[in-house]
Amino acid sequence: MEVPKSEISKKADAARAKATGLKAAREKAANAIAGDLDAARAEVSRHDALPELSAPQHLALENARKRVKHLTSQLAEAGAAIAAAQEAIEAAEKVRDRAWLADLDADARKRDAALIQDFITTRARWQEERATLFADLAKAHAIASSLRPDPSVVYTPDSRGTLVALHPPQMGLLETAAKVLEGVQVRKQAALVESQHRAAAARGDAPYKPPVGEHGDWVDEERPPRPLEGRTS
Repeated sequence: MEVPKSEISKKADAARAKATGLKAAREKAANAIAGDLDAARAEVSRHDALPELSAPQHLALENARKRVKHLTSQLAEAGAAIAAAQEAIEAAEKVRDRAWLADLDADARKRDAALIQDFITTRARWQEERATLFADLAKAHAIASSLRPDPSVVYTPDSRGTLVALHPPQMGLLETAAKVLEGVQVRKQAALVESQHRAAAARGDAPYKPPVGEHGDWVDEERPPRPLEGRTS
């Protein structure tokens, strides 16, 4: 889920982008100055290598030296400007990060409040549905008891194929939900083992043996964990 950005965050992003663009422009200018400086230095070296210089060559050498000095100064200024732009980028990043942190905190608190409200609503719905389920099961047990062929035999109510009713209504909702989900997983695992047994029998193979390790854990990662022992299916 993408967290929406505040106006402060958007402005901070824009400030960083502007500083980054300014630094890139200054680096480009510095590269151009460096190229001109290399050319001026090459011209000085070329004249210095001559055994004798004519008057025009002396003038060209002096001009080249002045240009080297001027470009060297310009390159130093460009370096300082680049450093200043980098500082501006880092400052903008800190502002951006602080704004983004505030956005994340605000969004987290908002979603936290919504989730808590969802917990409350879901808890109320679960309580109502569980109470209705047990009420309907009580009716079913009354009918099943009346249909006993031998009324002298004590009727023992069960969960009538439901998982929720395997646990008493006094049990906490979250604990009940966790145990029910375990039961669902157990049934899935048991169904897998049963299907493998049937497939092995159809092929005429030995009875299927789940790939379990020393402590009963499944070692084949392509298959789900083994059915939990001691669980009611």
